[in-house]
Amino acid sequence: MAADPTYLEIADQVAAQLGELGERVVSENELAERSNVSRPTARAALQELERRFLVRRVRGAGTFVNQRFDYVITADQAPSARQILTRAGAEVRFEVVEMSIQHPGADIALFLDMDRAENVLVIKRVAHIVHQSTETVAAYSTSYLPTRLVPDLEQQMETDDSLYSALVEKFGIIPRRAWSRASLELPRDPIAEILQVEGKPPSWLLEGVLHDIKNDLTPVEFTRTWMRADLINVVYELGPAPEVVR
Repeated sequence: MAADPTYLEIADQVAAQLGELGERVVSENELAERSNVSRPTARAALQELERRFLVRRVRGAGTFVNQRFDYVITADQAPSARQILTRAGAEVRFEVVEMSIQHPGADIALFLDMDRAENVLVIKRVAHIVHQSTETVAAYSTSYLPTRLVPDLEQQMETDDSLYSALVEKFGIIPRRAWSRASLELPRDPIAEILQVEGKPPSWLLEGVLHDIKNDLTPVEFTRTWMRADLINVVYELGPAPEVVR
């Protein structure tokens, strides 16, 4: 007598049959009936696919085919989130949710090599991944820029959501990464709410300093970004890529 399939075997079978991004995946009831297993086993199979980031479960709506986009960080490429995600195949929209001018905290002043009596422009943005007629929040970032280097940038950002483009085109700044760090962290309640995740799943925390390679490597921006790990895969590439041996 053949043993009932395990939830891992069922998960592998469903994974091999997944369709395109955004397509609805079989429900627990349908999967249990089709595979002739109990609902708990079917539920475990779908949860396994979610752990693999292959599907995304939306409360009250169902389970859908998921896709992660590589966020590739290198030392020499333009540090433009829009360009990086677009290159990975994502359609992305940025939304400026808050701007303010304030004195920097001790850590920000240290990162930007500035006096705490100076002002920084603080820009908070949300990145949405767009698919057909739906948008999903993928990241939330807070950027700090010395106001002496970017006068009136807040006016520019009211009509243009591309911070990188504004630095290059309006101020002639050529930003490159001076320092960066990525880690998987548990988001605090406000961050988890903004990212629209259930519970507090580990999310990418990216921190980095950009300097202006056109102006004596002057620090121009410190950014702290939270990214959903189920939608974005952070990839670091250090040094030149080796030639492919054929």
